[in-house]
Amino acid sequence: MRRSWQVGPCWCSLPQPASAASQRHAQLKLRGLNLKARTVAYVKDLEDDRWPAPSGDATRLVATAHALRRKPIGELTVEDMRLLIRQNEGLPYLLPLALEVLQLDPMAEGHMYEGDLLAAVLTRSPEIWSKSPELGRELRLIVSDLSDLTPNLKHEVERFLAL
Repeated sequence: MRRSWQVGPCWCSLPQPASAASQRHAQLKLRGLNLKARTVAYVKDLEDDRWPAPSGDATRLVATAHALRRKPIGELTVEDMRLLIRQNEGLPYLLPLALEVLQLDPMAEGHMYEGDLLAAVLTRSPEIWSKSPELGRELRLIVSDLSDLTPNLKHEVERFLAL
């Protein structure tokens, strides 16, 4: 199944991921989209997982995650990506974008602390990196040159590199 979004006079489409190979294909397609196209692609539309509306007594985290799934991917901030990645939402689509940010600024900061996006990415399960070895290699390159890290972030880098 393909999903399409109109971007000006053209249409952009992404495959619906079903396997590791198709997930990687989706990542490459998303990376190839220009910023304008990314502003019309939403996490909620890229994933098969449909969420019901949050209940009235939902936590702020749940309500925020729901809202961010409806925000265009190209408009997600470092904090937005950090939060969604920590919740394991949209990883096939958000990890490549987060790595783009981390290549420019490995210590990119959301609302928590310097390097919080890196910490969110580093702490994803080992299965994520075995399914996407290219992303794992990119992350290894990013963290291999880092120094003067906080003890906690240094521990997470060491744990990731030991995978």
